[in-house]
Amino acid sequence: MGEVTSLKMARKQNANDTIESHVERLLAEARLKLIETGTRNRLVHTPRGAKRTRCLPIVGASADCVFSNLVRDSKLVRFLPADDAGEPRREAMAPRIPRLVPTKQNFEKRNSLRTALAPDLLHKRLLTIHRDAKTAEEERGVNILFLALGFLRWYEHEKSDVLREAPLVLVPVTLARDAKCSTFELTFRDDDIAPNQALQERMRGDFGIALPDLPETDDWLPSAYFATIANAVAAKRRWSIDADGIELGFYSFSKLLMVRDLDPVNWPPHALVSHPLLRGLLCEGFGNEPALIPESAKLDEILNPADLVHVVDADSSQTRVIESVRAGRNLVVQGPPGTGKSQTITNIIAAAAHSGLSVLFVAEKMAALNVVHDRLRKAGLEDICLELHSHTASKRLVADGLDQTLQSAADSNKPDEAAAQLVAARDRLNHVAERLHAPIGKTAMTPYQALSVQIAAAGRHFAPDMRLVEEAMEWTGEAYAERNRRIQRLAGLTAHAGPRNKHVYFGVRRIGLQPTDLQRLAPQLQKLADEAAELSACATEIETYFGLRQAPTFTAIRGLIEIFRLASRLPSGSEALATALAASPSLQRFADAAALGVRWREQQALHRHTFQPAAWRAPVARIRPPLVKGAAFWPSRFSKGYRDAGRLMASLLSAPLPSRPSERLALLDALLASQSLSGKLAAEAAFMAHFLGDAWRGAKTDFRLIHSIAKIVEQLAALGIRSNLDRVLDLARDGAAASYANDFEFHHDALIVAFDDVVQALDLDVAAIFGTNIISAIRLDLVAERAAEWASNPAQFEEWARLAKADRQLREIGPMSIANGLASGQIDPGRARIELETAFAEACWKQAIAADPDLAAFDGAQHEALSARFVALEARQRAAVVDSIRARHQAAIPRGALGAMGVIRGEIGRKRNHMPLRKLVKAAGDQIQKIKPVFLMSPISVAQFLPPGSVSFDLLVIDEASQMRPGDALGLIARCRQIVVVADKK
Repeated sequence: MGEVTSLKMARKQNANDTIESHVERLLAEARLKLIETGTRNRLVHTPRGAKRTRCLPIVGASADCVFSNLVRDSKLVRFLPADDAGEPRREAMAPRIPRLVPTKQNFEKRNSLRTALAPDLLHKRLLTIHRDAKTAEEERGVNILFLALGFLRWYEHEKSDVLREAPLVLVPVTLARDAKCSTFELTFRDDDIAPNQALQERMRGDFGIALPDLPETDDWLPSAYFATIANAVAAKRRWSIDADGIELGFYSFSKLLMVRDLDPVNWPPHALVSHPLLRGLLCEGFGNEPALIPESAKLDEILNPADLVHVVDADSSQTRVIESVRAGRNLVVQGPPGTGKSQTITNIIAAAAHSGLSVLFVAEKMAALNVVHDRLRKAGLEDICLELHSHTASKRLVADGLDQTLQSAADSNKPDEAAAQLVAARDRLNHVAERLHAPIGKTAMTPYQALSVQIAAAGRHFAPDMRLVEEAMEWTGEAYAERNRRIQRLAGLTAHAGPRNKHVYFGVRRIGLQPTDLQRLAPQLQKLADEAAELSACATEIETYFGLRQAPTFTAIRGLIEIFRLASRLPSGSEALATALAASPSLQRFADAAALGVRWREQQALHRHTFQPAAWRAPVARIRPPLVKGAAFWPSRFSKGYRDAGRLMASLLSAPLPSRPSERLALLDALLASQSLSGKLAAEAAFMAHFLGDAWRGAKTDFRLIHSIAKIVEQLAALGIRSNLDRVLDLARDGAAASYANDFEFHHDALIVAFDDVVQALDLDVAAIFGTNIISAIRLDLVAERAAEWASNPAQFEEWARLAKADRQLREIGPMSIANGLASGQIDPGRARIELETAFAEACWKQAIAADPDLAAFDGAQHEALSARFVALEARQRAAVVDSIRARHQAAIPRGALGAMGVIRGEIGRKRNHMPLRKLVKAAGDQIQKIKPVFLMSPISVAQFLPPGSVSFDLLVIDEASQMRPGDALGLIARCRQIVVVADKK
């Protein structure tokens, strides 16, 4: 009775079969994307009659003869131009039955190939082919230049009239140029000669015809192979073979190898579809593994230099990758150019070799392989590398490389004390680094950072303001960061908008206005600008007319209004008198004298009917004392003096003498006062008469008129009009002064109202904008200028709002010196952050040396010497690692000469006719891996030289993965147990 399968096992088997079917389907889709068997493929159809510049037809030559010269005898072959008479064009008429179609053999020179081109055209054609072949090999790392021998002439169906021609034997060749002789030579490339695999696929898929492979013997000739082809297509009556058709051209069939490489049939049973990495990539996915070494971890605390396997420099991020790969992780390593990816790959390969692992390193372009190979070679690990890419895939070179490794002497793996010394030097450096990189208090800045900033500032000959440094001593790291953020914000806005104090909206404090608010304000602002400009211009014109030199301010406008008012108060016809008064040396003396006359006239008018005319000149001062005594002491009234005084008073009066002493004394005092005023007026009579001329009429002069004119002229003189009084008098004479005064006062008051409305609407900082808090002192032209700018630049308001807000935010926390410097333009926006950073760095450094005085005594020369010793020890440790890898490799190399090693030694001993590389790898792949554990290849060379199931690798490293198509990588992954993909961010 058979074995009973449990239900659980049955379900697991069923799920496994489902996954394998899914993998097979995905692999089939990948193969379809790689297959190209259409007639656009030159391997399926070569348009030989077309005038193509990238191919060169050969005429009059035998395929067997050319094959023998190139391949068997390894001779150089040159090219000959067409005969002068020209070569007859070969007819491409197909025979009615399949047969060989030989051509006339015409070898004038055994080692030459005749062409149908003139000498100049031949040289140009060969130069083009040489350049394109070289470019293809350098960029793609693969040779695509072949000499095609023999062509199958076929039709897609029986009724087709379109002849197709496909090459049958493809001989890899090299076209070398002799620069001195300006000639070209064709040589056989020591590579496998291939049949037309694309044609084989097309014939098998469309017609069911199995075209044979090339013979595996060493003595075959193309004619014999063509005969087998003719037998295979004998059923096609119109098909034929051009046995001596020869053409040098470009053919690429390596993708077909990759197609076959992804066919599960070509692999051991279930080897491809059950491969863990392929299943993970195509359907199952991979589990999420935590990082082996966290990014925040300090590697020096985790890793010992003696345990690291580095053969080139590696930083901390590269070390994490290397150690993760050594731990068996599958990784994708991503980084832009110049981040040391090739260094990391070199160390990964070396570490794998150190662990006795085999490595397959793959890159699409030869340059990427060369970089890593050069690093390994310079490190001394050439012996572990087998490069099977492009021209390095020569059978002879492979054999020589294997022989060189087998002949190498084993390196002595002596213990080296470099690792222990390296640890000591590292710990000393780390101790210094810890002190230099420990945060200073709550500043979040380290001494190293503080020193770096100060050194950079010293290099620019810059030192921060000491007051700013002292202010920075109180900042924490958060406080500095916030100040730095606000300064950068303000500096950036200042760099774009200009200094705050010079902005068109400087002084506008209402920054929350919306665009609609500005639109509504625009007419009001424009009206203010127009009115202020008009009034300023008019005032300036009149001031110039009056000879005044003052700015057109609100105060100046009030002054002009006062001038017009004074001019309007001048009596009509008094202009000449005003001119005379203005010419006097002292207007004040004139005014005082006129005031005496007014008072004297008023005094006389008051007692005109009380005293006799003679009384005004009578000497009465002597009678005042008796009257005073009589008024104060009644018995004195009976004295003779009192009675005589009464009689005299009675004689001077026109009315009866008062009986009371006090009344008599009052009349006497009035008389004495009038006599005093008369005396003073008489003292000024000559002065007044000199300047008044006819207007002076002695006691009959109109003193009130003269006084009022004098006061007006005096006030005009105080307003600066004295020298140009005649122009004011002209206005008075014309009667226009009052009109001017009213008009100016109206516009002045209206402008004050409009200005006040704008001040309120924009919340203006009047002192900041106009330099004064006194509105009457503001210049009208500045009001007009600023209002016009505000009205015409609404788009800049949002910019101002951001700038003002950033300025206010910085001023809230400081430093004010930088805010003021940016606002005034004294600090360049580009230097504002440097000012802050340098001041904070100096403040932090002062705190650091105060807490740790040894920092101030740091010896840079000793530290550099220690660093140099560390570098030397690290180089010595890397050399020791290389010695260890070489020693382990040499110890693992097989030394026998039986079995697979016999095959390898047989190939080494051959001088010619080496075994094809694919066949060699199939026969002795495991031993080759032990001799050369690191294979450097391209995806195409993997499919070409590594038969499925022949070799497997412990580690696959793919470089420049962004340049590789996913389908190209599946065959690589199927040969490996661990994968590392390295690429840029593409």
